[in-house]
Amino acid sequence: MAEKVSVDLGARAVLRGASLTAATGNFVGLIGPNGSGKTTLLRAMAGLQRRVAGTVRIDGQLIDDMARAELARRLSFLPQGSEVHWPLRVERLVALGRIPHLDGWRRLSGPDHEAVAEALRAVGAAHLVERTVSALSTGERARVLLARALASEPAILLADEPVASLDLSHQLLVLDLIRDLCVQGMTAVVVFHDLTMAARYCDRLTLLVEGRSFAEGTPDEVLVPANLRDAYDVEGALRSDLGVPHVVSLRRIDRAPAGPPQ
Repeated sequence: MAEKVSVDLGARAVLRGASLTAATGNFVGLIGPNGSGKTTLLRAMAGLQRRVAGTVRIDGQLIDDMARAELARRLSFLPQGSEVHWPLRVERLVALGRIPHLDGWRRLSGPDHEAVAEALRAVGAAHLVERTVSALSTGERARVLLARALASEPAILLADEPVASLDLSHQLLVLDLIRDLCVQGMTAVVVFHDLTMAARYCDRLTLLVEGRSFAEGTPDEVLVPANLRDAYDVEGALRSDLGVPHVVSLRRIDRAPAGPPQ
């Protein structure tokens, strides 16, 4: 999907030839330490971040050659955070996800309302439909914003830490939902900080380090001790003795700062 993508923000090179493969129906986790370029790569894949090099394709078609309306119908982007700047009712906010499917000034029809209701039900937020978004908790807003992204019925979901502000039960609900949608044919690329959740849910992982693709493959292939050590400065391992994959961090590695050049 993304091939050799480079992005500069000001004078700083944030991405340096990063690539990510996401086949139809894959649940791909985008992982890496803070500052590795995960959010920037996700934005570049959504067509929201200017690239200085590299390509992004959907089903072989360059997104640069796609009309914005077509791209919006096929791809939904869920940014990090849960800020909403208008005091909208929850139903109205989620209905914004249907805009790519509306021609001209056409009002929402029966199928549109059904898609909104189904998205709210799927994220466990149907009971919030009459509430004002500004009156919701952080976790409630996060689920409502995910519902807005899903209401567009996208072929591809790009989500930046969608479970970061959720309690454990709702983390599992949301990730179970995304996995089920992938089984049904949706493709998802999701940024994770929790490596155990990434290992548990994802078919594939892409590990970024300093703006470069450091490793790509199945969780078993990516979350090996050498990659955990080199990318995260921890001694750790991926284990499955609890019945589900989990990453064990044994200790942090203190790396001595590089000295002056000789």
